[in-house]
This record gives sequence, structure tokens and C-alpha cells, in this order.
Amino acid sequence: MLDLKEINSLSKPKDPGLSQLQTQIKNTMIPLLIKVFQLKLAVQQSTSPPSRLQSSAARPPINDLKEKLTRLHDDLSLLQTWNQSCQKQIEKVLAEANASAASAKSHAVKKGVAQNPSVLKSFQGALLNMGPPLKKSARSLPLWKKLTQHTTDIFRKLSAWRQI
Repeated sequence: MLDLKEINSLSKPKDPGLSQLQTQIKNTMIPLLIKVFQLKLAVQQSTSPPSRLQSSAARPPINDLKEKLTRLHDDLSLLQTWNQSCQKQIEKVLAEANASAASAKSHAVKKGVAQNPSVLKSFQGALLNMGPPLKKSARSLPLWKKLTQHTTDIFRKLSAWRQI
């Protein structure tokens, strides 16, 4: 449970609408906390045996006190649900924004390399100008020619894949 000193030391919200809401909540919750404390004392008094130190006034029935506390609990639970719902929506939007930013960043890097014509041309030109494709079987080719053909095939597949 938060201490009143902790509540007062919390920073104010940056959003003006929420700052006004914080003031309204503070003005509502402090009397409500006092009321809960009074109900707690009333419950303790109604469940303890009578004492000479306590007033002889009629004590409220315990069921009435429990009903008031239950009503307060339900109302505060409803407000907590609204608060949690809003926080969950904010978390979802932040997660989507972070995912979109990361996706856009990685896509921009890939897209920039894929669509840069000088890079694409230089690699394709270097590999394609190595000579005409040989019709010999791959086993009889020297290693550097096998690598050249394999690299050329990879660039052709990449070029076709980028156009999709």
C-alpha cells in the first residue's frame, strides 16, 4: 500500500488533461481513504466486546459495514479496469510502433542495397563479363569457373527475387 508521503512525492503527469485528473483523483481519494479508515475502526469496534473506553452509542451492524466496503471495492475495481485497459492499449500501440520502426529500418537497408543500380550493375557486370557460359559439364570445369557460374546463378536468383 502506498504511503501518503509517496503519493505526494510522485511526479505530476506531463499531459495537462491527466494533471487535472490527478488533482481530481487526489481530492477524491484522500477523503475516501479517511472513510475506509473509519469503516475499519467501525468493523473493529463492532467485532470486539464492549469496553468502558468506547462510547455507548449504537454500533452499526457488521453487515452494513461489509456492504459499504464491498461497494467501494467494486467501484474502485471498475476504475482500475479502465486504467489497466488504457495502459494495455498504450503498450500495444508502443509495441506496434517499435516493430514498425524496426521493420522500416531493416527494410530501408535491404531496399537501399537492392535498388542501388550501381551496386547491382557492378556485381552483375563483373560476373557476367567473365566470359560466355560454358556448355561443358560442371565436373570438367576448373574451380574458379564453377564458382563464377554459381555466383552468377545466385545473383540472377536474387535479381528475380527482388522483382517479386
